[in-house]
Amino acid sequence: MYQQRFDLIESEEIKDFIAGTREEVFDDIVRQYIPIESIEEQWHVQDLEFTLKSDYGIDLNIQRWLKNNEDMDEHDLVEKTHKNVERFFREKEAMTGSETMRNFEKAVYLNVLDQLWKEHLLSMDHLRQGIGLRGYAQKQPIQEYKKEAFEMFTTLLERIKGDVIKIIARVKIQQDEDVEAMEQHKQQNMEYQHDAANSPTQPQKQPEAAQVETFVREGKKVGRNEPCPCGSGKKYKQCHGKLT
Repeated sequence: MYQQRFDLIESEEIKDFIAGTREEVFDDIVRQYIPIESIEEQWHVQDLEFTLKSDYGIDLNIQRWLKNNEDMDEHDLVEKTHKNVERFFREKEAMTGSETMRNFEKAVYLNVLDQLWKEHLLSMDHLRQGIGLRGYAQKQPIQEYKKEAFEMFTTLLERIKGDVIKIIARVKIQQDEDVEAMEQHKQQNMEYQHDAANSPTQPQKQPEAAQVETFVREGKKVGRNEPCPCGSGKKYKQCHGKLT
């Protein structure tokens, strides 16, 4: 995972990588509402328009396409949707500049990768801690662990792709400062997490101990064998000394 991360930073093919990821993401989205080998009665065009608009900021009037072209079949509709999605991203790049767009794509990818990878490692820890309970359900813990771990990793890859494309689609990049701001935000989060963690080289602040008031005796101390100050004639230990 991290080897791929560093190879990607050095590679000049970030544009092709993002384009391929984008095609996969939107193909999955379109096929959720326009299934393969389906007919118009099975299409959920309005839901597709809503998802593209709300999640990615891409406003397509697909219903109008169908109204203006009654002969449009499933393949035509999918192809036209992809072409308009690609035009949306080309226009975004034209407004921001290719170099700024490439830098932003790298920054987004690494931010999403770091965040979701940390969450994945935490989820794997939880899975390891609880996998023994599968035995109570008459299941093989090792086999269940492999199965669930594979499913979690597959989900991780899909989330990385989806989140990267969603951020790139929705964020309006004005200039290079936007890319720098994202990098600074990431660095601040890392520094905050580091400061908040327990560190052996940086002892935690201990709570202040409560101050204890010192008792101050009033007057001279009376010995136990001395006459009692009350004037009874008895020794102090046999008179008022019994009370202390």
